[in-house]
Amino acid sequence: MLRILLGVFLHTVRYMCYYCINMFFLYVREVWWWINGIHTAVKHSRKSENYARSAQVLSIVARGKLDEIGCRNFVTDFMCCHEKFEHPQIVRRPEVSLYHVTQDNAMFVKYPDGILPWNVDMYSFSRAEQFKMAEKVIIMPMASAQRLVQESGSAQGHIIFLPMTARCGSTLMCSMFNKTGCSVAYSEPGVLSDLVRMFGTRKDSKAAEVVKTTLAVLCKPDSRQGLKHLIKMQPHETLLLPLLTRLYPSASFLFLYRNICDVVSSLLRIGVKSPLSIAYVLISIFNKNAAMRYMEYHMFDRYQFIYGRVKPTSRKATAPDSSTAEFHLGAVRSYFDIYNDDPKRIAAIRYDDMVQQPELFLKTVFEYCHLSTELVPKALKALEVDSQERSYVNKAGLSGFAFPPVPSDVGREEIHFLCDLLEIPQMLEEENSILPGTMIFQE
Repeated sequence: MLRILLGVFLHTVRYMCYYCINMFFLYVREVWWWINGIHTAVKHSRKSENYARSAQVLSIVARGKLDEIGCRNFVTDFMCCHEKFEHPQIVRRPEVSLYHVTQDNAMFVKYPDGILPWNVDMYSFSRAEQFKMAEKVIIMPMASAQRLVQESGSAQGHIIFLPMTARCGSTLMCSMFNKTGCSVAYSEPGVLSDLVRMFGTRKDSKAAEVVKTTLAVLCKPDSRQGLKHLIKMQPHETLLLPLLTRLYPSASFLFLYRNICDVVSSLLRIGVKSPLSIAYVLISIFNKNAAMRYMEYHMFDRYQFIYGRVKPTSRKATAPDSSTAEFHLGAVRSYFDIYNDDPKRIAAIRYDDMVQQPELFLKTVFEYCHLSTELVPKALKALEVDSQERSYVNKAGLSGFAFPPVPSDVGREEIHFLCDLLEIPQMLEEENSILPGTMIFQE
């Protein structure tokens, strides 16, 4: 345990050093670009008449990220030098994937030739592997991305959205779909968090335009007929569900969940290996509010996700287990936002059913997602390996850590409060452990 904590601490120190060096590097690069004319060239490339050369390609010279899994993607994850300008069609290449978006720009990363992004058999979490495998960065105006979609079209195939509660078998689910050879699974792409940051629960035309462009660039056209695109969403990204259900009326929506105590216990267990969690604990020793702002900057906006869409309250969850439960409870509230409006629009599936009767589970889910049930034997091969093997939350690395008991007395009381606040069933009660609308698996 001490060795792990020391390793996480040293990693955090290295990241802080990288961050400081990168801030200096960006300043020097800006001055150099002014001197050699690159700054003017970048400015000209953003004009609509220069669309054919609006994609700026940069070479990566260094990289740094506090937590590859826990932190959202930033443009400052990489120290880059200008290389050239290219036609936006460059991002249609198989080895290029969307990394980060703002209302003004779309940022892509290029893998080494021959290595494909979104291969869940190799990479457990998309944003983590993008960060590690990237060799070049490509940045273009969002207007160029929108024009590219208009010219070359959006993804052909059925889209399946997989919102979930965390620690509920969602990575395994991605691997199952990927094994079929008829699906591409996007395991927590970082751009969804960017969209939540920008728009939250907004459903106006600007939000719709950026969301549709982002997903069209994310899910590239593919020559395979009948291809399915499975997009796994983090809990806080479920804020996008009302907009997504309106923009994609033919898409399938599956809400994957697990018993709340199991989710919270598992999240607390992996926290000992998360640099983001360790940094939060260290900062909270001196200033808990500063620690919360730090966490929300790197990860998700707790107040928008939980407290920003309910009646005002000055009370907040403070216990480790109840504040961790916000992942689960906020996602459940998002599920009910859709289910209560139209029960046929979204279906709930349970982790327990997936692991206890996987063949029947997959047959039912594949039928719901318009996938052939003949692919089930291929999908079942995902059970033979650890779907998170290439991450710090793999089974082997966590084998020496016990699951902490939850909830605490304070945590139980605060979880009850949060359920009332969010107007959802009391999730700690046994009779509420199975959500309405959950698929039933019977022969």
